[in-house]
Amino acid sequence: GPTKQGNGRSVTTASSQCD
Repeated sequence: GPTKQGNGRSVTTASSQCD
């Protein structure tokens, strides 16, 4: 499922994105 990343946005893509 979607996970909270570095900037706090919900990422639903297959790749982990930490902006």
